Amino acid sequence: MKRNQGNIGNILGTMLCVLAMTVLVLQYMEQVRLIQQKWQMMQISRAYILRMETKGYLTREDAEELLEELERAGVEQITLEGTTRNPADYGERIVLRIRGVIGDEYPVEETRSSTAKH
Repeated sequence: MKRNQGNIGNILGTMLCVLAMTVLVLQYMEQVRLIQQKWQMMQISRAYILRMETKGYLTREDAEELLEELERAGVEQITLEGTTRNPADYGERIVLRIRGVIGDEYPVEETRSSTAKH
């Protein structure tokens, strides 16, 4: 029985394909993590605009809780500039504007508006 000599080219090509697929999967997982953080930011902002509707503005206590929740979600360098901080009358427009950075380099912004219903 004669044994055939193997070709390193066949194995090398396969290994390069496996390496390329590994890189793609790791990059995909990083992108999914960033999308998840943005999704959490959207959900948190929705909860706080509902609070603002009932109170007419973002209270100092709610702002502190909001910042803590956003930090736990992975948002950094958070600003609430442009957010309604003074009591609004019934039916007046209120705004929650959140700006920050996720993943150490991707700026994100979430703006929600509604009317005061207190």
